[in-house]
Amino acid sequence: MAKPRFDQRKALHALLFVVTHLPKPANVYNALKCLYYADRKHLQEYGRQIYGETFYALEHGPVPSAAYEIVKYVNGKAKWDLQFPEAFELLEVNDHYLSARGPADTDLLSRSDMACLLDAARRYGTMPFGRLKKLSHQGKAFENADPNGEMMLADLIDELKGGEALASHLKDRAPGDAHTKKEPPHHAKPHAA
Repeated sequence: MAKPRFDQRKALHALLFVVTHLPKPANVYNALKCLYYADRKHLQEYGRQIYGETFYALEHGPVPSAAYEIVKYVNGKAKWDLQFPEAFELLEVNDHYLSARGPADTDLLSRSDMACLLDAARRYGTMPFGRLKKLSHQGKAFENADPNGEMMLADLIDELKGGEALASHLKDRAPGDAHTKKEPPHHAKPHAA
């Protein structure tokens, strides 16, 4: 299965979208868990990730690594310079809390993206830390990952409802095309009618 292409700008605006739907200021832990659960739901219901995130199994549960790097970057604690001034313009980070300095660019997000992000914000945005930690530690993807290691997308898909069909869909390079017996290429000139 090919790894989805990561979209840094869309990651920022997905995070901003979540933050604007959480109590002010938003807790970083809850906001990142909202991205995780929104991505799971979007995978299950629409067959693709929202912005091509990679999740890691950290001590307090699954973490969307790229979104977390954006948060650390704005907070001045990133390991490297992301060269992403838009993040500084639109996001404010104060240790464990996030605030939006501007609106999310909803032109970057599909309706299905926003529906899943909003659903996750409503379900997990204010969930207490202990409960959210316990909930997020469940599942094959988290359990199979090495501590602080990458969670495999295939494991995540396996634990979703309809995971087998989804895995098949994601392996198909041309979903929706008819699956017919492959004919050898035909290089003869067409006959005149």
